[in-house]
Amino acid sequence: MSQVYEKLKELLVDSCGVEESKIQEHSSLVKDLGVDSIDMMDLLYGIESEFDIQLSLFEFEELARNETPNGNFDVDNVLTPEGLATLKRLLPDVPDSLYPENMIVQQIPILITPAVLAHWVDQKISA
Repeated sequence: MSQVYEKLKELLVDSCGVEESKIQEHSSLVKDLGVDSIDMMDLLYGIESEFDIQLSLFEFEELARNETPNGNFDVDNVLTPEGLATLKRLLPDVPDSLYPENMIVQQIPILITPAVLAHWVDQKISA
């Protein structure tokens, strides 16, 4: 795994109190590792400080909305099949098992895994 991934694991342990042995590439930070919203903010701050980049959890939603054909991302906060397909295309590291049935927009953070974070940080660093 990359140096970015290894540093993210350290940050998950230090910022969120996650046991290192529980951290797997495709573990949902929220569902599997128990990272809550305050922990997530601490984690993002740590990542921003460590790598000198800016992150926002809303980036995934915004990008998916902009790339979904005909702006058909969601209806009444429930992702459309097109919106879901766009998210899956943008987040190829996320296993299908993490996508809930009738996914709502507010559930997008459950898709964030250590692999997704590492890929996201790598993209920001090289931008």
